[in-house]
Amino acid sequence: MLLLLGLALVLNVSDVSAANGNNSTTLNQQLTSQVSSQTTYTPNEVNDAATRVKNFCETNNRLPNYVTIRNNQVTMPQFLDLLTTDLIQTNQGSTTPITLKNVEEPSNPTGTTKGGTLTKTEYINMAQNIKNIIDATGKAPDNVNSSIDQIKFETLVYIFSKVMNFYKTNGRLPNSVTVPSNNGGNGGNGTTSFGNGQLNGLQGTEGLQILAKYINQNLNHQYGAATTAEGVERTGLGDCWGLSAWTAKVLYDNGYTVRIVQGASVEASNHRWVQVLIDGKWINFDPSLVTKKYGSKPYYTTCASVSQIIATYYA
Repeated sequence: MLLLLGLALVLNVSDVSAANGNNSTTLNQQLTSQVSSQTTYTPNEVNDAATRVKNFCETNNRLPNYVTIRNNQVTMPQFLDLLTTDLIQTNQGSTTPITLKNVEEPSNPTGTTKGGTLTKTEYINMAQNIKNIIDATGKAPDNVNSSIDQIKFETLVYIFSKVMNFYKTNGRLPNSVTVPSNNGGNGGNGTTSFGNGQLNGLQGTEGLQILAKYINQNLNHQYGAATTAEGVERTGLGDCWGLSAWTAKVLYDNGYTVRIVQGASVEASNHRWVQVLIDGKWINFDPSLVTKKYGSKPYYTTCASVSQIIATYYA
């Protein structure tokens, strides 16, 4: 089983985020907010955050892990709740402060829409539907139905950020909003700077098999080795934190939705590996266990149960 050198090891993989002024954070940072019943934001604060999230999405083709509002790290499920409440109140002419709530991540954020346009009436009704779901379940929806088919969670955050950014700029809600096509998140659309050109165009479970073979032949696990994706790429060696960061980057670059998770086994309290969203299901991929050091096991083999999600990267 895998043992880390200790809790003092820090994963220094940079993740550009809309969260703060210098647009950077680290993957091992807890993506939770300190929420109390007293935490409220003005609509103007939510609108300002919407601009930052919109710009981040358009620059990076994904959601940030969180957005900072008045020194609080607000997760994307929480922010969707703030956005929809802000939109509903704005449409009603209300400027009441909006309470920050605990909202869980969606389970399987997938969608079927190929893109299109939503009218003002439809996106306002959709916002109310989302708010009702969150209020009833405490969880962000995987997707919502619309006249242009199912729109997945990540796209919902983006389009409502666009709507409130428009309001911030123009002083009125837009007559319509354009919805981009959903990416299935199963890969096949990207390229990565890692892997010497051998890891481009990975797709589906076949892509995971190709990646596992590459790791087995070119990388290895070593205690005290690199803890960052860049360090693993440079040296060919990493501990489980570094190998997971490297794997997550390669998969995300290829268009997969991927997350880094941590859990405890009989021998390890903070082992890390990745999970990949394939056809609506999270598939385990442990890059440490596929190395020769640990017997070249199948990529879906695990030695721990998930106790914590470190970071999620949406395709």
